[in-house]
Amino acid sequence: MAAARTPRAKRPDEMTRFRAWLTANGAEVLAPTNPYEVVRFRGSQGVSIIYRSDTKPISRMTGQAAEALATFRRGEAMRFVPATGKTAPAKIEPIVRALLERDGPTCFYCDAPFSETLPPTREHLLSRTHSGPDHIANQALACQPCNLKAGHLSLVEKIRLRDRLRAERSAS
Repeated sequence: MAAARTPRAKRPDEMTRFRAWLTANGAEVLAPTNPYEVVRFRGSQGVSIIYRSDTKPISRMTGQAAEALATFRRGEAMRFVPATGKTAPAKIEPIVRALLERDGPTCFYCDAPFSETLPPTREHLLSRTHSGPDHIANQALACQPCNLKAGHLSLVEKIRLRDRLRAERSAS
């Protein structure tokens, strides 16, 4: 009688192992702001992102992402913090600063105040997939949960979402 085989534990996928490697090397792994972001992290040179498309598991990389992924795949280490061991203070992008000055420090959708645990994300009111321009006049700041809810909704649907979320917030 043959011995029953025990199922092997599934090995974490490459991006799960990559996120763990980033953390171990001093990067801050951030939550994605849309469904096309595979990995978002803050390294020594700011925020870097690996994107996917509907047809490719990795379609584009920004910042240090390409260098970090190549270093990870070679099995080498990479330092994401300055040599002093202290992380660099978070920098506010100029466009985020301008949006904060224009609109105030609350989410466009739910009106919740931004904080360390609920930082602002840039939201294109007319999404780029609907030919919306990457211009400050087409942007607002939203908390990440609301930004994910808004996704690629039309502008009218986003305004309805904002009205519903603000009504829910004021009712509670």
